[in-house]
Formats: sequence, structure tokens, C-alpha cells
Amino acid sequence: MRGGELNSYERVMSVLKGGGKVDFLPCVNFSSTCTREFMEYTGAWWPEAHMDPVKMARLGAAAHKLCCLDNVTVPFDTLVEAEVFGVPVDFHEGYLAWPSIKRPLLKRVVPPIPPGDVARSGRVPVVAEAVRLLKEEFEGAVPVNVLVVPPFTSTSYYVFDHTSFMMTLERDPGAVKEVLDEVVDVYVEIVDTYVDAGADVITLCEMGGSASTLPSMLFDELVVPYVRKMAERANVSVLSIPGEALPLMDRVTKCNVNGVAIDHNTPISGARKILDYSKPGYPLIGNIDPVEVLYEGPEEKIRIAVKKAIEDGVSMVAPGSDFWIETPTRHVSAMVEATRTFSRRSEHCSSPSK
Repeated sequence: MRGGELNSYERVMSVLKGGGKVDFLPCVNFSSTCTREFMEYTGAWWPEAHMDPVKMARLGAAAHKLCCLDNVTVPFDTLVEAEVFGVPVDFHEGYLAWPSIKRPLLKRVVPPIPPGDVARSGRVPVVAEAVRLLKEEFEGAVPVNVLVVPPFTSTSYYVFDHTSFMMTLERDPGAVKEVLDEVVDVYVEIVDTYVDAGADVITLCEMGGSASTLPSMLFDELVVPYVRKMAERANVSVLSIPGEALPLMDRVTKCNVNGVAIDHNTPISGARKILDYSKPGYPLIGNIDPVEVLYEGPEEKIRIAVKKAIEDGVSMVAPGSDFWIETPTRHVSAMVEATRTFSRRSEHCSSPSK
């Protein structure tokens, strides 16, 4: 703390670990923090920044350096875990696009063959080295966040043919659970690798586990135990649930994570009410629309959205998911500045979350 003002690390950790007051609410993005303008500024372009740890670290830090965002994040896509199992990835050489799978690894929902050495498989060592570089630069000043996709989303969207997976899920949820039981240790090892490299926060993104996909009972069976197992290995963890998440809010605290991030499809006020019933003050992160508000603007619209999120009870302001690739830097700065303006007016206390 300098001159009574916390740094980004202190601010974020005070909220997620609980037990202290913050000068103003953190403004973060625990999903991808990459934009075209950040690539121009750093000279770290896709697809090279997906595969080069130096460029990955440089690009992952751009939003903090240019806009004072309260975290740095790597990687920039959600395929690292699936790639470990051998899923082929298209990095779209020659134009800017998020990586996508060329094809799923398996059509039938049976356990895939695990890699022999997880820490050396696919791009895991690239991400781990980027984390080390970021830790060296920002230790104790800015939290280093790593995005990890848990087993349910990773297998249902990328490892298996999605249609086959969903048909199996409907017909025989037990078969899906058997597969998740078989593969979860791989995901735990990935978390271990990033923690060993210096990750301060692990964000577990269950974009496939929203209420529009899973009823609450199946969320309890197919998401909670695996997220919990991964969270237990992290120093601090966040569960991100893009999409409709309100019916799942009463389940989040069972996941042993330090906070939950939601997008614009889930109202802050409703989520806050449910969370406070089971665990008052539980850290809630979100929920600025990354396209219609943050990308499109204008800045006054961003300020209004940030003010509403704070008034509705958010613990950290954040976009609901990745920065849209064409988001102007000035719009990210406007979100950060509005967070400080509207949350500095009153004292904010952080409550224990674990």
C-alpha cells in the first residue's frame, strides 16, 4: 500500500481472500484480455502469441499496462486442455480469429487416452513459462490469473463430438460421469503446473455448464466435484459461468472457489441475493456486456453499466467474458475509470469466501 492506496494485487486478493477493506472495487477480466489494439501496442500478434511464451506474457499484460486493469491473464483461448489429449487446433494463420478445433478427438463418449507427461503436453509448458515471466515482472503488484477450462466444458465441446456427447448426457448421465472421473486428474495436473509456475488466481471457465445446458441436479454431479477438485489445488480460484447462471448460484459455494464470475445474462442483483442467503458477502464478479456495452460503447454507456453493476452488489467489475477483439482501448480505460469513480464513494468490505 502506498499513500493509503492499495495496489492491484492487494485489492484483488483482499476481495477474493476476504478479511479487509479496499479503497475501491477491483476492475478485472479473468477471461481473455486480448484486443487488436493491444496486439499493435505490444507487437505480439495472434497466432504467435498463442505459442510463444514471451509474446503471450507481453500481450497478457497489455490491459494492465495501458488501462490499469487490476490483473494480467493468460492464455487467450479455451483449447489448451483439449489439446493436451490430442485434439487438433486451427490457429487461423493469416487472420485474427480465436483458435478453434479442426475436429473433435472422439465421437463415442469413452475415456480418452491421457498424456504421459501433462506438464510437457501441448501448450501447457508455453502457458507455464508465460506465467513465470509475468510473475517475475508483477509479483506482489498485480495478480497473475490463468484461465483453465474444467472437464465438463472441455470434453463436451472439444474432446468429443458435441452432438454425441449431449445425446449420451440425455440418455445416460452416468456414462458421462465415468468419463469425467477418468480424466479429471489431467486437469488437476494442469492446475498444479500453473500454480508451480506462480499463478496467483486460477479461473475455471465452465461456459458449457450454464443453466441453459445443465439442470441444477446435473450441475451438482457433473460440474461441482471436478471444479472443487481443481480449486483445492489453486491458491485462489474463481468459477466463471457465462450464460444463464441464476439457477446455479446456490450451488457455487459448494465448489470451494473464492468467487464467481457471471455475464450479462445473469442479473447481479438476483445473484447477490441468492449468494448472500447462503454466504453473505461472497465475491461476485461481472457483468458488463463485452459486445453491446464495452465494444460498442460509447463511454457514457459504459459508465452507466458499471455504476449499475456496483449499485446492484458486484464485488469486482468485469466484462462477462473475453474482450471482443476490436474493443477500443479507450473503452477498457473507461470501464476501469468508472469503477474507481463509482466505488470510491463508499467503503467496501470484503468478506471471507472460503
